[in-house]
Amino acid sequence: MQLPQSKWRNCGRASGIQAMRPDADVVYEGFGRRLLAGLVDLVLVLVAVVTLVILGLASDESPPRASALVAELSALPSHGLWIIAVVASAQALFWTFLGATPGMLLLGNQVVRADNYARLSLAQSCLRCVGLWLGVACLGIGVLWSIWDRRHQGLHDKLARSVVIKEDESLMALDEILEHGR
Repeated sequence: MQLPQSKWRNCGRASGIQAMRPDADVVYEGFGRRLLAGLVDLVLVLVAVVTLVILGLASDESPPRASALVAELSALPSHGLWIIAVVASAQALFWTFLGATPGMLLLGNQVVRADNYARLSLAQSCLRCVGLWLGVACLGIGVLWSIWDRRHQGLHDKLARSVVIKEDESLMALDEILEHGR
């Protein structure tokens, strides 16, 4: 027996898998795994920044000296606003077009609209990003709020009307799995 269409939602990944689940099966992701996903994203950003610094030094002198690397890395805080702007833009684009950042994808999470579980618009993603960075800047209170919230929404989620859900393809209907394989 199939539920009426209004009780089903689309929660597929960008890869084209379109899983339909009843709202009752929604599992909101908790603080710990969301924090872990954020740490994975942070490590990826740090690897990218250090790689760009090393590549920049390699173009200046061959081989780059360790003192030059330390000098360049110590200058990064002066470029902090640029780095934050680039990272924030990347976050908003990931949330809009993939439904998750790389860390969230790795852990099987997805950011969706709280009302109908559809993808976030670019405006919602930008609003969520601004809220996230402000929530972290305020001693993390905006992010810690998700520990006590019923749907594990941080203040940035409330602001953008979004939720983070667990993707569970085991709830996907068999005919959808077979259709996807064609």
